[in-house]
Amino acid sequence: MGPQVLKRFYSCTIESILTGCITAWYGNCSSSDRKTLQRVVCTAQYITGARLPAIQDLYIRRCQRKALKIVKWPFTSSKYGNGMQMACQHRALCMFVFTLCSSSLSLENSEDSAKVREVSKRLYAQLKESEKRHKEERDRMQFSRRLDEQSKHLQWVEGEAGERGQKVEELQRLLGGMELEGAVLRGKIATSEAELLQLRAAKEGVTEELEKELAVLKEKIHHLDDMLKSQQRKVRHMIEQLQNSRTVIQERERVIRDLEEKVAFLEAEVKMRAKEVVIEIKS
Repeated sequence: MGPQVLKRFYSCTIESILTGCITAWYGNCSSSDRKTLQRVVCTAQYITGARLPAIQDLYIRRCQRKALKIVKWPFTSSKYGNGMQMACQHRALCMFVFTLCSSSLSLENSEDSAKVREVSKRLYAQLKESEKRHKEERDRMQFSRRLDEQSKHLQWVEGEAGERGQKVEELQRLLGGMELEGAVLRGKIATSEAELLQLRAAKEGVTEELEKELAVLKEKIHHLDDMLKSQQRKVRHMIEQLQNSRTVIQERERVIRDLEEKVAFLEAEVKMRAKEVVIEIKS
């Protein structure tokens, strides 16, 4: 296989394994570990016969790429402002640079570590400034939001006050109407009381007359009761007489029927004897 194919194979397999998450762990590696990793790269370079990038160069390139990605973070949501975007970017950059600073303590090149510290300090100052601006903007937005809420509440209170004023006016009108109705009702009550007194006075006279008539009627009723009782006694006596006469009539009818039977028997006997006499005379 040619050098280009071997180089591509190295980049796809070995280099991807060696540089996996290199920005997180390479800064804390010791110099012996870094030399060991570089020997692996040199061996691969000898085998492939092509020039391969060093581990240190890959580490620096990955760090730069990571920083550029952090700077280019998109904040398209409407709830984030420019201050929020800058604060997030500077915070991420500072965290990334602080990681580099902590890892650069073990670097052999002190100038690189000093540069990294300066960059981290500058970024930290920018972070503080952006956080301050973000805080001011947030306070201003909260104040404006609170002001809007208070204005809305004031409008609502004014509307409620207007409605309550209308209700008070309606209640006053109702009270005025009720007072007029009360005066009319009091007049009606006075006239009704006067009429009631008149009716009571008239009723007293009528009551006396009615009591007299009632006494007379009671006497008449008592007299009529006596007459009714006497008539009832007479009727009972007549009924008894009628029943007695009926029994007498029935007895007489029975006697008459007996006599009629005897008469019929005698007539029949007379006829028989007459026939016998006639027969004897003829003979």
